[in-house]
Amino acid sequence: RDYAGTLALACPSNTFTGSVVLKSGIAEVTRLANAGQPSSLGAASGPNATVLLGNRRFSLSGGVRYVGVDPATTDRPFSFVRLASIDNSSPSGAGLTFNGAWAAADITNAGNAYLSLSGTSAGVNTLNASLANAPGGLNALIVNVKGGVWAFTQPSTYAGNCTIEGGTVLANCTSAGGLGAGRVIVMPGGTLGGTGLVTSTGSVLQYAGSIISPGDPAVNGGLGCLTYGTTLGLSGVRLRCQVTATTNDSIKVNAAVTVPGFMSVELVAASAAVCPASLRIIEA
Repeated sequence: RDYAGTLALACPSNTFTGSVVLKSGIAEVTRLANAGQPSSLGAASGPNATVLLGNRRFSLSGGVRYVGVDPATTDRPFSFVRLASIDNSSPSGAGLTFNGAWAAADITNAGNAYLSLSGTSAGVNTLNASLANAPGGLNALIVNVKGGVWAFTQPSTYAGNCTIEGGTVLANCTSAGGLGAGRVIVMPGGTLGGTGLVTSTGSVLQYAGSIISPGDPAVNGGLGCLTYGTTLGLSGVRLRCQVTATTNDSIKVNAAVTVPGFMSVELVAASAAVCPASLRIIEA
């Protein structure tokens, strides 16, 4: 596919075994599946299983939008060139699970790959594999989260920044590099949560109006602790904490913390009566 616009791949049981190359525009799919299994993107296996998104031109982006109603899992790898996108806009709020590797494409003169993650679905999209630069080292991967809920569970090596412009990122990897080897940036309106470790090249940039929301909605009722392995900005940040009579969300910082000029703390509880007289929400 090599033109702008939207292509609806509505059939959920395509069996073609050739490769999928989406150079530009958006392919809407209703089913994702493991390599070798019928899906909207066919049933390719082996080297043909890799889905290539984007092209070497800056003027056009290639991407996939999920519009199915059922949760889906795929182990097919994804490779990105220049401008690429993955979007989950399931009308039923279904989540997606990706178990295959994601990386910038090893294409000469392609330059850095900019991956946009977005969507309107409230379902959690879980990435259970590492994200990386091009295997040959030519092209770096840069990740921008613009919408939806995206959980990162494994350490990644991509060198570009991870920027949260909107939606929610759940940093659930418990070792360094869960959000890559570059800088982590949270823009106003973007939300950073999870129960893992956040590391960054330089301090974690959290702009005024960005949101920290520790915990994973799928674990322990959403209550949890988010750990930072480096310094972070807190001025103007909104820290959203769930509270019960016995515990609450919190953040832990394994580095020096500068007391912010101002920040807001939002408590989420069943009622005021369950909130204790004092809370420990930041440990450093």
